Amino acid sequence: AVRALAYLEAKSLELNDEEKQKVASNPVPIIYPDMIHATAVSKMFQDMYAAAPELEPAGKMLETMTADIVDLELTSTLNKELGMQDVFVHGDLWSANLMWTNAGDGLRLSKIVDYQLAHLGCPAEDLTRLFISTMSGKDRRENWERLLEEFHEYMQKYCLKDLPFSLDQLKESYRRMFPIAGVLLLPVLDMVAKLGLSKLSEEEKTQKQIVLSEKTLALFEDILFFSKRNQDVRPNKNNSTAHPTEKLSLIFLSLGVGITVLYCLLRLLTI
Repeated sequence: AVRALAYLEAKSLELNDEEKQKVASNPVPIIYPDMIHATAVSKMFQDMYAAAPELEPAGKMLETMTADIVDLELTSTLNKELGMQDVFVHGDLWSANLMWTNAGDGLRLSKIVDYQLAHLGCPAEDLTRLFISTMSGKDRRENWERLLEEFHEYMQKYCLKDLPFSLDQLKESYRRMFPIAGVLLLPVLDMVAKLGLSKLSEEEKTQKQIVLSEKTLALFEDILFFSKRNQDVRPNKNNSTAHPTEKLSLIFLSLGVGITVLYCLLRLLTI
């Protein structure tokens, strides 16, 4: 998956100006605010640690930081803050949007689906979501830097032009993007725990619950860790609010993003 993302991002640098304009609008800050805002996220933290007391220490601290954590505009502004170049971003990358096939010697990624939120932006959007959703907390903590280094090596291999960001910039973007990426994925983990486990036998349910509990606790703790860290290093940003008519136009533009992105990338892949 890391290699596939690097390939798509490298190829997106070859899009011409007209093609880039078609995928330039970022729908993420537009579609999420009604669901993901400080009050709703604070309530989510409360509900989750009420059901799982081990989450309470981190959850209570996170409740006081939701205004800083819920920064959807970061998906549009982080590249500029760090001096990185925009690349193709899936926008909703998590384990359910990765299709796998049995290659005999193990599973192999066959396709990435669901491009409705695709846009030009920061690679950390996809990488944080990928690592959070596909790995245990322990594996993610131990391997995220190594995987970013591997990703950057693939970018060096596939880019025909100058690299759009350095390895240091990539790692810093991951640290800064992690809290909002984690918040966007927490409801998914909660949904899996409530719905997915209900269909399993008691033995299977116990095993899966252990995995989910470890993953969720690590995510709570790491959202808190990176949020505190980012408060110290990130300059204060006064995020401006778009005019309602501007938001409406961006919503309509985003409706065609998935089809347009697929067309542009398929055109590049067939050259």
